[in-house]
Amino acid sequence: AVFSSALLASSDPSGGRSSSDNITMTEGMGPRLRSILYMGGAMSLHFGGYEFFRNACLALFTSSDYGFQSPAAFPLANGLVSPFSLILLWYYSQQLDQRGPRVALRSTTILSIFVVLCASGSLHLCRMGNLPAYLGQAIIGLTFLFQNSYQYLLYTQQWSFVGSVLTPDEGSR
Repeated sequence: AVFSSALLASSDPSGGRSSSDNITMTEGMGPRLRSILYMGGAMSLHFGGYEFFRNACLALFTSSDYGFQSPAAFPLANGLVSPFSLILLWYYSQQLDQRGPRVALRSTTILSIFVVLCASGSLHLCRMGNLPAYLGQAIIGLTFLFQNSYQYLLYTQQWSFVGSVLTPDEGSR
């Protein structure tokens, strides 16, 4: 109760107006509370989507029809996750330096959505277009690397945002 009342009291944008003057449900909330609720929703979507994406990538990667049949493929791909993560981290640091944290979070989130959609569309085209198996395997391999790398980058940014909005006392509850 103390936590939520502190958030509500810390920034009342209504300026004493009655609740009937508010147009939307979130207008009566302070910007801090609204930010936390929106980021909580974004994090829920991110982690929910990640679970679907992870299971699909793993199934495709280990599939005898589309994936890699060699038992050495999975350990090799897992070994490549760290170097691939460095590439994503470099991209993120460039965004952070050039555009700031808000734009960096937005652009890396949009990049993640774009990669997932492109991978899905490309795999569908490979299957429908009767393209060579190595092309589909390359897409599956890159998607597997991305899937194992991007989620750490995004959730770290999301928690960093929440940490910047909450006070240390609020964050410890």
